[in-house]
Amino acid sequence: MIYESYYPLGMHLKRCYPCRNQVAPGFSAEDPEELPASSGGSLPRAVLRTDRLFLTLHLTMKRYSLLFTLWIAANPAAVVALDVRAYIEKADQLIVLGQPGLARAYLEPALIAPELHESERSRAYYIRGYSFADERLYVSARLDYNRALEFNPDNPGALVALGDLQRSGLGIEPNPEYALKLYEKSAKLGYTLGKVATGRAYLLGEGAPRDIQVARRWLAEAASSGDANAMMHLGASFRLHDSPDADPQEAKAWYLKAAESGAAEAQVAVGFMYRNGELGDRDPTEAFAWYQRAADLGLAAGQTLVGHAYLQGQGVSRNVAAATDWFEKAAAQGDSDAQVAVGFLFEAGQGKPADLEMALKWYRRAALAGNPEGMSRYASLMGGRSDPVSQREAVIWFRKLAAKDKDLANSAAWLLATSTHPDIRDGQEAVRLALVATEGNQKAAVMDTLAAAWAEAGDFDKAVEIQKQALALPDGQDPRHRSGMEKRLEFYEQGRPWRE
Repeated sequence: MIYESYYPLGMHLKRCYPCRNQVAPGFSAEDPEELPASSGGSLPRAVLRTDRLFLTLHLTMKRYSLLFTLWIAANPAAVVALDVRAYIEKADQLIVLGQPGLARAYLEPALIAPELHESERSRAYYIRGYSFADERLYVSARLDYNRALEFNPDNPGALVALGDLQRSGLGIEPNPEYALKLYEKSAKLGYTLGKVATGRAYLLGEGAPRDIQVARRWLAEAASSGDANAMMHLGASFRLHDSPDADPQEAKAWYLKAAESGAAEAQVAVGFMYRNGELGDRDPTEAFAWYQRAADLGLAAGQTLVGHAYLQGQGVSRNVAAATDWFEKAAAQGDSDAQVAVGFLFEAGQGKPADLEMALKWYRRAALAGNPEGMSRYASLMGGRSDPVSQREAVIWFRKLAAKDKDLANSAAWLLATSTHPDIRDGQEAVRLALVATEGNQKAAVMDTLAAAWAEAGDFDKAVEIQKQALALPDGQDPRHRSGMEKRLEFYEQGRPWRE
């Protein structure tokens, strides 16, 4: 299921590409030679002048970018002839077209061209950094963003981009305080995305204590420029339960403004408000209508919510076939929640023939995208298999989630303690994970795992002690599980670990 928070449209590292239609500091907006290409207008003269050269060098640069770079280094005079400013604009276009690797090839001459102004070189490094981030090469992205700021400390796009990495801990240890400093510097330079990022940080208390009024001031400035993301966050600020001036109608008004500005996510947010009863009584039918609007606009999250509504019969008659169609549309866009849902349909045999291999395929796809439920379902199915390869894979995914989900820490500990395969078992690691699972979670099943872990670690006295505690708990009296727990206690008393 989609995780619903008060901030359904968070700031994402991969924003709409901000280089285009913006003039970097140090550039003259009056000179078309220095303007980036506009998605709706004509290209700069420098680009038009070199289109034929681009055409002849395109395949060479795509396949032989390293050789091309070496050639440029050996023939620096050629850089001028190639018109490196036009190459920067070409790279800009390629980023928008989803070709970050080729964009980097076009940027190589610009990065070493002696005639570029420092602000121009800063922009080139920033664009290349963005191309790395687009491919999740975050360490390289961070290095380029830093280089961009060396050449122009006031490059607002680089400030925000580096702040995003610092906030999210991508390619570097998380540092929300430093991220906020970068955001605020960009905001004070008048950069809209910097204002949005600063407002969001104060709204969530990331890098500084939460300050809703400061957040709204920055967000309102960005919203006045027509930024839909700022409008979304302003709407969220009026939904906060602990806000002294929470106002659901004001929140809805901002969401509607965001929707008018092109944010289909705003319609999902209004749907959540109706579903949660924030605008009166809970109204799943009205919630569904808002999800449907977003889905019809092609928003994957809206399509997934419509799919869940059809699958569960919430706000609309249950229709598994319709649910399947909407899940598949969203999954085709890469929505990991939808990928989990398609996996579930195969696992449960609903709307699809029951097929565990196909379920695993979809769960793994969602897991690789970082979806916690996808990770959990994939690991659980793999852990239920008897072969060591599957169990080892399950342990890897359980460990990734152990710090966030105590139930999954418990699952990993159980596998490590009880697997029939010696190369899977690890008593000390099982004990560590089981102790994580038991923190504030004194349930019989969790204590049962801890006992098995101590047994695998060779401390049978501790295993017996913990297993007796598990059996004494209220849920340890459940006849469905008690006989198995008693059997394991007998094993520990005999100095034998449990195998399953």
